[in-house]
Amino acid sequence: MERCRLITNRTQAYGYVRFRPGSGIVTRFNSAGAVNTITPGGTGIWKVTVPGLGAAPFAGDVQVTAVNPTKPAKCELQSWTPAATGQTFEVRCYDSTTNPLATGWTLTYQAGRAITGTQPSFFGYSYDNQPANAGLYAPVPPAVNFNSAGAVNTLLRAGGGLRLASFPQIGRLPNTVLVTPVQSGPGFCNLNTLSATAPPNVTIRDVTCYTATGIHANQKSMITYASAA
Repeated sequence: MERCRLITNRTQAYGYVRFRPGSGIVTRFNSAGAVNTITPGGTGIWKVTVPGLGAAPFAGDVQVTAVNPTKPAKCELQSWTPAATGQTFEVRCYDSTTNPLATGWTLTYQAGRAITGTQPSFFGYSYDNQPANAGLYAPVPPAVNFNSAGAVNTLLRAGGGLRLASFPQIGRLPNTVLVTPVQSGPGFCNLNTLSATAPPNVTIRDVTCYTATGIHANQKSMITYASAA
């Protein structure tokens, strides 16, 4: 059984925070032992500080997910400010249309580790920070386009608002894929279908992004992939 791996990004960091309106921080974790904090802004806006993790310039991946048991909700990463002392994120959430919404959410930051917080042999992430680039392209800086096998993840436009993501050499089952919209306002992103895993590669066909009214739009997004192996 193949268990070897090549780690090309020596920055290893992991942290998360879960927020609930009326309760504040429900749970949090920081691999550096520091304390993650949340500062509320206007309705549906929060600043998240994750001290002691990551680096500057950009390194790692961020995933944000809305949590709301009573109404439709969507959340996005509005901004990311990296520093040697830690990472600062702005989370914005909306209802099913364009209205800012005070809802629950979770945020997870990973760098050189899988989204699960572990370090399996096969995982990766990629930041589609050039939505106008039809591709084939590999996002830069390299620290936001990580592949545990040392291969290069690539992105290719598959149509308006559609991005085909290829993660070579790390395709193993069972696995999972998550995506988060970045600077999309009340727009949103999801997966068009299940990822296709044909070891040693995995192909995500496609990351699909929309405006708030459901029209395909080329938008920034963050993609993370992890296997159990």
